[in-house]
Amino acid sequence: ELEITDAIQWMIDNGYKVGAEVIEGWWKDTGKPDDILEANRLILEDIERNVDGAKVVDEASQISGRVKIGKGSEIINSKIVGPVIIGNKVKVVDSYIGPFTSLSDRVEIKKTEIEYSVVLENTKIENIKRRMQKCLIGKGVRIYRSKDLP
Repeated sequence: ELEITDAIQWMIDNGYKVGAEVIEGWWKDTGKPDDILEANRLILEDIERNVDGAKVVDEASQISGRVKIGKGSEIINSKIVGPVIIGNKVKVVDSYIGPFTSLSDRVEIKKTEIEYSVVLENTKIENIKRRMQKCLIGKGVRIYRSKDLP
């Protein structure tokens, strides 16, 4: 694991300008996955509802609470319960997106339930039979249920 002091020393050794700032307000250490999920929760506590950017929210879908949906996103036959933030060009089909979930850009969620999670861009999650909770999912990940037995 790279410590912040190692990164600062590397910057100094390589001629980068290093400085310090005093910040006001809250700060959260995000060195571990649970810390990232907690920081996500704290940030989502303050979001405002805005679904105007959505390309499609069909009549079968339900959106409740503080939900922000990015441009070009599609919500089809799904339930979204805020606080939730959905990035740009996201597709959610036949799914449940629960509180304190952040979906980055170009994520696809199909036939899946997920809550209290962060999903990074270009990820596809499909046909998961159990609700996913407290997940931190990286960029470009594919998660799906195999049709074959293990």
